[in-house]
Amino acid sequence: MAGKRRTHKPKYKPKNAPIVSTPGSPIEPSKPIYSEPPLIVFVSSLIDKMSNERDAVTRAVRSIPITRDWRFENVPASSQPVEESYLSKVRTCDIFVLVLGSSYSAAVVREYETAIESGRPTLAFVTNREREAAQNEFVASITAKRASYGGSAQLEALVAGAILDELIRAHRSVIRPTAASQVISRVPLPTRKLEDLIGYFVIGLDNIVLQNFYRRLGAETVPSNLQDLYPHLEPLPVLNVFEVNTAVNAIQDANLRSRSAPNRGQAFGRELQKKVVELASYHLKRKKTGAPEPEVHIPGITYYLWGMEHSFARIVKLLRLEDTLKEPVRIERTDREVMFRDADHFLKLTTKIQEAAQNSHGDVDELDRLISVAAGLLALEDSQGE
Repeated sequence: MAGKRRTHKPKYKPKNAPIVSTPGSPIEPSKPIYSEPPLIVFVSSLIDKMSNERDAVTRAVRSIPITRDWRFENVPASSQPVEESYLSKVRTCDIFVLVLGSSYSAAVVREYETAIESGRPTLAFVTNREREAAQNEFVASITAKRASYGGSAQLEALVAGAILDELIRAHRSVIRPTAASQVISRVPLPTRKLEDLIGYFVIGLDNIVLQNFYRRLGAETVPSNLQDLYPHLEPLPVLNVFEVNTAVNAIQDANLRSRSAPNRGQAFGRELQKKVVELASYHLKRKKTGAPEPEVHIPGITYYLWGMEHSFARIVKLLRLEDTLKEPVRIERTDREVMFRDADHFLKLTTKIQEAAQNSHGDVDELDRLISVAAGLLALEDSQGE
């Protein structure tokens, strides 16, 4: 009919049809866009005998948009010595994937050792088939949890799942901007002293003289329901005071550096992450050179529990590299404990004990005498101040 416009029914489109961008559109929805470089996954295994397994790992890695595999056989010629050309990639990779078949390889062992020395997150997968004796010895030496695989298809699924788990763990270990904002709201500005962050001190003692000394000067018996009394505090175990001092100094420094930033929460988180990287680099350098970790210990005190606000405790553990390069701090508590609620008083007593220990030059009887003198003088100061 003249004058009427024809209407066209749209063609049927399946419900779950993929989104396809039209020509000239600025963004293709089917492809994620991100500006950061992908994470590099180093694939370690025999090359010539395990091509199927290596291809399975590559498929697993490439199934995750933010990861890319690094395989020695895929790189061009280089002027570097052969061993250094791949070990340098081990040291800088984001995740190290170790796949062990039936045959032993000294080169693979060297790659694994380099990954451990460099603190690389390591995922190990071991064939469930019969292995050479040397390979069994190497497998037994791997301290991390390892997965067993039967074929390439199973290996691909295991690798993809393990990498995703590793990325989730890494994400959760980073302080999010929202959490950083909450932490900042609780930080006294400026934070001046270590004791500003702590609600109580529990100390474990191996010396009855020290226990009596502390009790005479205000130390309390540790209540059996400590956590019920302080549900807002986490009892942070401490063996090395130096680590906690370093962590608190880093929190103070990040707080000051982020003070004038437009988005203070994000700036605070970035500063803390920089400090974590710095502390990790020093730790790895000491480990490589065999230098000892810095330590601060007080004679007679075997451990501490510092009641610290949960957000602060989480940051302190992050800064002392727990669950990344160091094992979590664990203590075995004894019944020889005392507790302080007054941080200033505790630190004053601790200073006196350190002075007595230095002046006694290892003489136990002289240490007892000097501690008794210090106790008397402190008691006299307290009575004169009342």
